[in-house]
Amino acid sequence: MLRYNVALLEEYFISSFVSGLEEDLRPIVTMMRPQSLVDALKIAKLEEASNEAKRREWKTVARASPAFVNHDSGNGARRWEGNIKPLPVSKPSSAPYSKGNYPKGSCYKCGDKYFFGHVCEPKKQLNALQSHNEVVIPLVD
Repeated sequence: MLRYNVALLEEYFISSFVSGLEEDLRPIVTMMRPQSLVDALKIAKLEEASNEAKRREWKTVARASPAFVNHDSGNGARRWEGNIKPLPVSKPSSAPYSKGNYPKGSCYKCGDKYFFGHVCEPKKQLNALQSHNEVVIPLVD
């Protein structure tokens, strides 16, 4: 590139190098404000090595503590080990569809077929009053 355009500055090459980096490395290299392409390369390699070490550390932690271990007692029963708790069983919702599971082309609020200008029917409300102090008035025949 320098052969075709001699007027290109070092900042252009640094910017091109940084834009080609992985997304997690870009902000770190930019933050360090490298003065030369060699500095940018060194910073990127150091950060890449650091990220790789973190990834390896997480993999070993994940393998060290399994959720449960089968101790094959003959009956196929499994028992929990460690401090990992089983996930709670979710309760079925009273709505016809749980959130986000409406069929394609239906309204996310009421479940009816959606079209341009669709208005959901208002929920019916039951208004009732109950009195605790009832007065009985005898009827005269």
